[in-house]
Amino acid sequence: MHASTTLFQLFLFIRLALAGLPGLPGKIYGVNLGSWLVLESWMLPQEWLDMGGEQCSDCSSCIATEFAFAKAYPHTVDEIFAKHWSSWFNQADVDALVDAGINTVRIPLGYWIVEQLVDRKAEFYPRGGLAQLRRGLKQLQKAGIVAILDHHALPGVQTPNQMFTGRCTSDVQFYAVNEPIMDATQTPGYGDFQENFVRVVRATEFLLGVPAPGFPFVLPAPADGNFTAMLGNVKPSALFTPEVISVLLDAAPILLEMGVFGLFMDINWQFNNPANPADAAIGPQGYDNHLYYVSLISRFGGVADPNPTAYLTSICRNSPLWFGGKPSPRRVQIHNAAHPHAEWGLPVQFTATDQFLRQWADAQKLAYSKGAGWIFWNFKVEKSALAGNLSREWSYLEGVRLGYLTKDPSQVHDPNVCAPFAITTLTPAQISAFRPYSFYAAAAYCSPDSTSAWNCGTNCEGANPAFQPIASGGDGDAVQFWYVGVDESLGTIIVAHQGTDTREILSLVTDANFFLASLQFLPNLFPGLSASIEVHSGFLHEHFKTATQILDAVLAGLDQFDVHKVTLVGHSLGGALALLDSVFLPLHLPKVAFQTIVYGMPRVGNQAFADYASIGNTVTHINNKEDFVPILPGRSLGFRHPTGEIHIQDSGDWDSCPGQDNTNGLCTTGDVSLLNGRERDHDGPYDGVLMDC
Repeated sequence: MHASTTLFQLFLFIRLALAGLPGLPGKIYGVNLGSWLVLESWMLPQEWLDMGGEQCSDCSSCIATEFAFAKAYPHTVDEIFAKHWSSWFNQADVDALVDAGINTVRIPLGYWIVEQLVDRKAEFYPRGGLAQLRRGLKQLQKAGIVAILDHHALPGVQTPNQMFTGRCTSDVQFYAVNEPIMDATQTPGYGDFQENFVRVVRATEFLLGVPAPGFPFVLPAPADGNFTAMLGNVKPSALFTPEVISVLLDAAPILLEMGVFGLFMDINWQFNNPANPADAAIGPQGYDNHLYYVSLISRFGGVADPNPTAYLTSICRNSPLWFGGKPSPRRVQIHNAAHPHAEWGLPVQFTATDQFLRQWADAQKLAYSKGAGWIFWNFKVEKSALAGNLSREWSYLEGVRLGYLTKDPSQVHDPNVCAPFAITTLTPAQISAFRPYSFYAAAAYCSPDSTSAWNCGTNCEGANPAFQPIASGGDGDAVQFWYVGVDESLGTIIVAHQGTDTREILSLVTDANFFLASLQFLPNLFPGLSASIEVHSGFLHEHFKTATQILDAVLAGLDQFDVHKVTLVGHSLGGALALLDSVFLPLHLPKVAFQTIVYGMPRVGNQAFADYASIGNTVTHINNKEDFVPILPGRSLGFRHPTGEIHIQDSGDWDSCPGQDNTNGLCTTGDVSLLNGRERDHDGPYDGVLMDC
């Protein structure tokens, strides 16, 4: 590879490129112009064969790349590629992108587009690409579409015998060994490379007078146009290190991203002990962490298991996946980047339905739109018998035509597509915050004599010594135990209901005599509610037995103590009674704040009840591992849980499951059945607390 191109020649290239570019849009809706100036034959297999290329399983054994093609056809390669460049991307494609609402394109380039960089004795590539780039930039500029130049293919290759960057070779010279695992130990020295690369870019801009936003070291261009002469007068510094000066004198590097900002893989790909993108923060740049759900390299898997739930869980839980900007020392500033954007597509590693591809498109759009926008993997893919159904998942324009992608790129089909999948794992501190209430729920299994004296041992004075009892009741037979008191250290009145053992709760929820009863049947307890709000008649009967006594005790506590909050707790049947309290008590105490924390609770009412109980997001129902009580009564009978589930995994993780009856495999409804349920999980432990006196 020659290294004799002058800075002046590079400046001409930059000016030609920049002349066709307005500023970046406020929100990027973009596509790659893949296989245009860097050809990847898998995107256009029939055209590649028609051009004279070949297909083979080992790219080193046939004409599978631009390099091999130019070597095989030295006298006709330029003419053949000129026809490809003119037909693969032209004015018709620009018009189609405008019609689809696209405002940005990313153009992958090979280093050989600057022909002075190519050693024609040892390197073989088609010539004339720069003229095609100028033509395309003018067409894009006229259409109001911004172009980002992607320095995509450098000398060598990113993975041995990979054919996607112009040449099939075992000579690895740039980083991609990390896809898709993002293991920083696999890229030693990458952080140093970033620092040096940014120094070269900033130094080149400095010499050429190209402004870099937020970077002050810019000189005006010399009147005589002799840029290289300036370099001899530059003294070594933090920016112009001896190595940078040597590189600038030896070669003119192609500026990544138009010479305005650099874009790198993020901290997960770096290995600088510790990795830190802030070290390379010399002017504006971006950081990229796109995920490979599908890899065309057989030894790579994907970042999610090959099924719809795993894919949606991954994208909804891990967004946004690209970030950038100027990190503060030792810390990456996520969301505050100057140019964070995402690159994505619809490919999957399983047979996807049309419905899933719409969901997959929506979920990725929502995730990546949290930043500056997104760029879809490719604008089009060949439609031919040889290409098969490839365009269905890889082509943006085909995705719009098939209805997977909305015609307006800023819109989605379903803005709530991630609701069932945006599951978060609680921190140890968040889990510990539930312990006082877990003990209060367990103490409800103790007799009224014990709770009224608050002397039941570990679950009472041992766990919550500040508690002051107000009233207790029930006989543990015809009427469940209950108690009311105040914990001023938590600033709340506690209302606790006894549960029952698994056999009794199963008998109750499966009793053929139960029915869904409207809360309007008890207008004195539930005044003003819609007749559509219905609950399990057995639970309503149990609640009726103690409702007024509990209301009186809560009123007494509010009068006696300076607290303005009531917390309702219970386990199993006690959880169902506490949930009914969460509807009943606020109707009579409208100025009091309420929260409900229950454990192993069965479904209590219908959809209207679940919706009403979900108002304000004040309910938390915690389910332990494979406990099957929470999946009863069945949804087929019209029962629904309110929002607020936390599911304790076998691993011990506590996962917050958004929505009602979330069917994700990390949540109870999606994970537990009567076939795999475990009775022993019903009583806990809940962070070490067993539901028993």
